[in-house]
Amino acid sequence: MNNKIEWLIGLVLLQLLLVILVLFSGSFQKEENPRFSSLNESLVAFFEIADQDSSVKIERGETQWQVDGYLADADKINSTLKKISELNAQWPIADTVTSAERFEVGEDSFQRKLSFYDQEESLLEEFYLGTSPSYQRVHARQAGSSSIYSVKLSNYEFGLKRDDWLDKALASVSGDISRIHITSSREGFAIDKTLSQDDGVWKIQGELADQAAAKIYVERFNNLRVLGIADESGDKVADLELTVNGKKQLISLFGIEDEEGAIEDYFVESDDVPGIFRLATYIAEQILLTDTDLLPSDPEGEPTE
Repeated sequence: MNNKIEWLIGLVLLQLLLVILVLFSGSFQKEENPRFSSLNESLVAFFEIADQDSSVKIERGETQWQVDGYLADADKINSTLKKISELNAQWPIADTVTSAERFEVGEDSFQRKLSFYDQEESLLEEFYLGTSPSYQRVHARQAGSSSIYSVKLSNYEFGLKRDDWLDKALASVSGDISRIHITSSREGFAIDKTLSQDDGVWKIQGELADQAAAKIYVERFNNLRVLGIADESGDKVADLELTVNGKKQLISLFGIEDEEGAIEDYFVESDDVPGIFRLATYIAEQILLTDTDLLPSDPEGEPTE
């Protein structure tokens, strides 16, 4: 009889233990994977990234993110904020002042400091990034806390230059292009060409153009990407007047010559967006028409004059 009672008591205790495990398993899991960041990305009005010598500020504009007044890469920024807001952290690897210095996450010795603010300019969150313990991981410490974690981030994700956050497609042409008139009075490089579409057919200087080549050429303006913001522009190389959705749009190319007179650096300016931007040489050369560009070819593959 006593053995039976003991067996029943043991069974009841086992059931109670199972109930406790079920009820608190969520809490245990939470402790195993605590959040490193409590950032609410929707509240971020602007944020700053800094190292010991420089900093960059990215702001949420009225319609799109901006960096120093220029359109910023919204996809990159939103993805970065989301990644931060979902950061998990295991147990801290250290929590002393000496460790903060060693891992370069101290207040006076850090590789990156990230500060996030709301519309009232109140600090939402601030943390430091330091040395890297392994690939795509970095030591991190929240401001006001001594705990140091290894989180799934990299310092290179947080560039300190405007170009790192610039929308590289900000000078691209949005809309249907029906006409491109390119002119240049540069010495030894005079151009006055018009590519236009008539009833769906592309013509250059009023003559039938190579339709495939013309389409590729026009799409270069829709896919135009810049390298970054320019601090100088050089001399005018060419003007390109585009008709986009029935409206005029002007794109200008500038260049800086080397000692032999060849252009080594190109820049682009559009009346649709403020600023002058650095442009890859091969892209600039692709949109500068020569005498035989876009003309249909003869059966032997030579352009028709």
